[in-house]
Amino acid sequence: MKSVIKFRIYPSKHQKRELFRQMAKHCELYNFCRQERIDVYEKTKSSPSAIDQIKANVPKFKDKTNVSSLQQTVRRLDKAFQNFFRRVKLGQKPGFPRFKKMLSSIEFAAGDGAKAIGSKLYIQHVGNIPMISHRTLTKYSRVTVKYQSGQFFASFTVDAPMKIYTPSKDAIGLDFGLKTFVTTSAGEKFESPKFLRLNLKRIKKAASRRDKEEKGSLARKKRSRVVGNIFRKITNQRLDFNHKLSNRLIAENGIVVIEDLDIKKLSSGDIRNINRTYNDVSWAQFAQMLSYKAASAGRKLIRVNPSNTSKTCNSCGKIHNLSLDDRMMNCGCGNKIDRDINAARNILRRGLASLVQA
Repeated sequence: MKSVIKFRIYPSKHQKRELFRQMAKHCELYNFCRQERIDVYEKTKSSPSAIDQIKANVPKFKDKTNVSSLQQTVRRLDKAFQNFFRRVKLGQKPGFPRFKKMLSSIEFAAGDGAKAIGSKLYIQHVGNIPMISHRTLTKYSRVTVKYQSGQFFASFTVDAPMKIYTPSKDAIGLDFGLKTFVTTSAGEKFESPKFLRLNLKRIKKAASRRDKEEKGSLARKKRSRVVGNIFRKITNQRLDFNHKLSNRLIAENGIVVIEDLDIKKLSSGDIRNINRTYNDVSWAQFAQMLSYKAASAGRKLIRVNPSNTSKTCNSCGKIHNLSLDDRMMNCGCGNKIDRDINAARNILRRGLASLVQA
């Protein structure tokens, strides 16, 4: 399976200017091809293919910019339109490809415009950029250079070997919650760190200082970087926590069962604080990590319908009318158990039942 290894790179001031120039050129090409598709569709009710747009438009934008990376930007736009038409066909929210004010990433084919040379990354028309190689880099197929929160990164797409864990027949069910991030069917609870909530005062203070500065001024840009640094730290803290917990759960269990939650639907309400809380606990990111780590380790990850998992007694199967304030399942069959642990055990049972049916 494919995996991505991400390294921090440290371009000089001149190299930064050149990278931003190339990103701007890619952005111009993206927007030009996007508008061309709209114009052609309005006239003919059909869209030009990616190949047609590459042949016609890439030569216009190739001044001191790698050609294959420009071609990839056109394919990126083509994929966005394909996804748009697919969602229209399925009756989903379409999400028409938007005009880009800036493209923050450029993708290169390995060896064509970008390649790793020891502890440096060579980029065509930019030169050799110092790179923190904190891991051994194996053979890679693509290189993506990205600007994120004031920093530059290089991501290498590699063929990842399967991780070797001790064989395990253990199975575990996981119940996601807002207060307790994860509750396991074994009775273990992992509290949600809620890194965003912990840093809200710092964010508000830094944002207030930024807003007092004149728009477009150097002082405002400096204050904006401070706000961005706080958010970057929150993102890194959340990533670190989710990586460590998902690694442990995958390493210890042969089968992991989770709820098949529609995270976007849960966090799309009108109550701001609730939406912020859903985003802060980052269930979607954690579930994604469990998914690809299970695949790379040869483990099974099963998603089950979460309906009534908290209200159904895991012992006798009776459904109770519990409110969110009821934190204990107290069933007439004699089963008295924590609500979240009860839900995790129901989730595990549903997952194992799906294996038998298959």
